[in-house]
Amino acid sequence: MLQYNGEDHNLVERKNRKDLSIRLGQFFDYYLKDGKPAKWIKDGLPATEKGKDWGLGL
Repeated sequence: MLQYNGEDHNLVERKNRKDLSIRLGQFFDYYLKDGKPAKWIKDGLPATEKGKDWGLGL
């Protein structure tokens, strides 16, 4: 589950839209194309690290 604080269902902030776009690409690459899992897929991301470490593994 992805949650963006202060955002409704439709994301308004550009950084959140970009983050979601990257994560969707990583999700589909891993689950549909047998790609390597991103850090956030493999290990998760604790709420306490939200905004500090995005876990994207770029």
